[in-house]
Amino acid sequence: MTTQEQGTRNGQPTKYQYVIEQIRSRLTAGEWNPGERLPSETNLIEDFKVSRNTVRRAYQELQFAGLVSIRQGAGVFASPPRQPGERCPLCGQPEPTGGSTHRA
Repeated sequence: MTTQEQGTRNGQPTKYQYVIEQIRSRLTAGEWNPGERLPSETNLIEDFKVSRNTVRRAYQELQFAGLVSIRQGAGVFASPPRQPGERCPLCGQPEPTGGSTHRA
């Protein structure tokens, strides 16, 4: 397994992981409401100084985690928080009962 496949480079997160964490923290902080459109790939490329493939991979991982939905031709949109008891697709842990917004 290469270092890229393990998800780090010299002990640091890869570029796409950095983009994921930045977007995830902004989602968790409530910067975007459910259903609200997130920045375009072009905007994120400029903001983070990364390639289009890096942004696409980050958005794909966030979609897999259930944090965003990608609508071809329309953009990327914030997903509603998971319901209590619903399992996180990344870590497999159920959403706590009590209204927490577990975001993988």
